[in-house]
This record gives sequence, structure tokens and C-alpha cells, in this order.
Amino acid sequence: MKKTIFIALIAVLLLPTVASAQLITSAQTITVKEKKILSAIEPGYEQSAELYFLGITDMAFMDGSRLHFTPAFGADYIGGYRFNNTLFVGAGIGFYYDIDSSNWNDNSYDEIGNQEQRQLLKSVINVPLYAHVRAYLTKGRVQPFLSASMGVKFASQATVDFMDNDYNWEYTGKSAEYSRTGFLVAPAVGVNWRCEDNFSMYLNVACWFQAEPYCDHTEISYIMMPYLKASIGCTF
Repeated sequence: MKKTIFIALIAVLLLPTVASAQLITSAQTITVKEKKILSAIEPGYEQSAELYFLGITDMAFMDGSRLHFTPAFGADYIGGYRFNNTLFVGAGIGFYYDIDSSNWNDNSYDEIGNQEQRQLLKSVINVPLYAHVRAYLTKGRVQPFLSASMGVKFASQATVDFMDNDYNWEYTGKSAEYSRTGFLVAPAVGVNWRCEDNFSMYLNVACWFQAEPYCDHTEISYIMMPYLKASIGCTF
């Protein structure tokens, strides 16, 4: 009888310890299950969609060495081939809306007297089409990357009317059509976060260089101007 009571007492004393060990084991098991290991990147078709803000340089409002930026907003679709964890090569197409240019009409004017080089009216709706390459720098869930885009921004034609400021801004009878389509190149740096095996979110910042039309007296030329592009997108 005493032996039975002694064994029961020991069992009662050990019960909390056993229960605690079981809880710890269960907690460890739950923690392990929550940590999902993502699969390796498989070669194949990959696509991205992004929204972006574009700060457009306007030389007409330059103040010393400072550049004045006017806002534009756009969206792009990029599709291509993902070779491995590191390399993606594809092409992109999209559009952006130039807010500042929407405040002006298409009758651009320029002086032919002593007026220095002046930027001509830009297009409100613009369609970039470009080749795109991206290199991911790590293999983890968070992946910094470098990218570059190169192509053409398509836009409508416009007309500039040449005015003579010496005669109360009178029309000289001379006009010229000019193209608002131009070459573009955009190196960028960003960070990609893999949410699932086949879905990621990313942020990037690009220095977008784009050819824009300028007029020097009656001569029309194109100058590569630096823009600032900030994007948020998803890859799937």
C-alpha cells in the first residue's frame, strides 16, 4: 500500500514537467510549420505589372543649377524569360500621362529674335516601348536587383508657330511640325520581396533619360533630358 502511494505521488510530481515538455515540443512543431521554405526559381516565362511616378525635367524653369520637375503618372507591363535566380530578359510597354503638358494646347510658340534655346510642348499621352534586363543580386526572400531599359517613347506630332517679338509678338507666317517620339534609356536599382513561389512585390528607382524636342530660333533639335522614375510593382 505504501509502495502504491509512493508511486502515485511521484507520478503527480512529474505530471507538470511532462506536460510542459509536450507544450514546448508542440510550440516548436508549430513554429517549424509556419516557416515556409520557398522553392528555387524555375526557368520560364515571367511577367510584371507596375505603377510609377515620373518627375519630368523642365529646362524652361531652371533656377541656377537646380532642375524643376513636373509630375507624370504611368503604368507598364513587362514580359520575358527568367533564365535562373539571377537573370531576367524581356520587353516592356506602357503609357504615362504628363500632367503639366495637359495644361497647354498644341499650338506651341517660339520667338525667332534673340530667344535662347527653348523646350517645345511635350505630349500629354506617351507610350514607352523598350527592352528590359534585370539582374538579382541574392537568392533569399529579399533580393536587391539592378535593371536597365532601352527603347523608344512614342507620342503624337505637334506644330510650332514662329513669332516675332520685335513686332508685338506677331506671327511670321512660318510654322514647323516636329516629332515628340524619342529615344529612352533607364538604368535602375531596386529591391524584390518574394511573397510566394511565383509571386513577388518590388520597388525600384530609375534615372530615366529621354530625348525631348527643343527649338533654337527656327532650328529644332533633340536633347537627352534626365527624369526621375519611382515604381512599385508585382512579378508573377
